[in-house]
Amino acid sequence: MANSGSITGSFSGSNAQYLKFRCDWSVTSQSTANKTSTVSLSWVVQKTTNNLSTYKTSTPWSQVCDGTTTSGTLNFNLGNVSANTDYVVRTTSVTIQHDANGTKVASISGVLDLSGTSAGTGSFSGSMVLPTIATTPPTINSLTVTDVGNVPSGISDFVGGYTKIKLTATATPVSPATIASYSFYNGS
Repeated sequence: MANSGSITGSFSGSNAQYLKFRCDWSVTSQSTANKTSTVSLSWVVQKTTNNLSTYKTSTPWSQVCDGTTTSGTLNFNLGNVSANTDYVVRTTSVTIQHDANGTKVASISGVLDLSGTSAGTGSFSGSMVLPTIATTPPTINSLTVTDVGNVPSGISDFVGGYTKIKLTATATPVSPATIASYSFYNGS
């Protein structure tokens, strides 16, 4: 499991060897209550030569992330981009539902249709292994009760109004969770 990664793609046109295509992803937040991760996605194109100037208005794109399809158009212009410089084609944020056990491997694929240019069509496909959201409560390792008050003579048990007690507990959370707070209750 990771908080970020890249999925490498490629182009299909006659100048495809001069272009690199990838989707960078990073987890920006997680909701334990909803069992979701919010993931930022960036589509990045890089040219390896200064002698390539690909330009296309209304470039169609489509993306399938964890079974949800989105699509649209964008303007694409590598004319003023230097060689080996990241050109961010598009960015978006998606919310992904985790499995019942808190794990998630989300599939993602994308297509950037530059047909009619020397770049051709760009595509990527892969998966994102997201950090597990703990769904199991922590294990209570020990719970001790200690008399810390002055018990009047003749009283051998804990008695309300006379006895002061100290409760001590140790617990171990399921990785990668942490224990944020704790509370002791008498009954419900």
